[in-house]
Amino acid sequence: MELNYNLSEIFTSEPFQRLDRAQLARFNPRKFWCVQKSIDTLGQLSTEAQGLKRILTTYEKVVNHAEDQIIYLMWQRHPSKTSSSIVIGMLKIGRKHLYLLDESQRKFEEEPLCILDFYVHSSVQRRGNGHKLFDYMLRQESTSATSIAIDRPSDALLQFLEKFYELKKPVWQSTNFVVFPEFFEGKKTS
Repeated sequence: MELNYNLSEIFTSEPFQRLDRAQLARFNPRKFWCVQKSIDTLGQLSTEAQGLKRILTTYEKVVNHAEDQIIYLMWQRHPSKTSSSIVIGMLKIGRKHLYLLDESQRKFEEEPLCILDFYVHSSVQRRGNGHKLFDYMLRQESTSATSIAIDRPSDALLQFLEKFYELKKPVWQSTNFVVFPEFFEGKKTS
């Protein structure tokens, strides 16, 4: 997605930028409109791609949410337009207090890192961008794919997790979160 703004003027790292609530608040939309536009547009496109009725991710929702959420934005400089950037995708995460059941219906009370929204722009899908973005997030958060919970994953996301992380047999929860059997390894029941 082309953005008529050179993100390298405000972001310190390319191609990934980790944005928590405090950083987003510093990027006030009146001055740094491009940050809000990137997040809001990708959030809208993610909603459409998943066939959802309401938008999960907006700049305002992340800044004003009671729980801390983090957005990982993947972007690059435009190859020929110095005043533009290309926004590739975003990944929204946060911790949630969850009551979980494993495959044997044993109860667990956990507060895992959760994937709340994940989208790579349709023009740059199937090029490894989603895998790069997901791997970057895992490294930054010092976690593994087996240790996370996913909120209402699409079939495409489940296939992605199986292909790149060998996560099979999703364990669906009544809350529509998904974890995998490996999530429960070494954990004590509540």
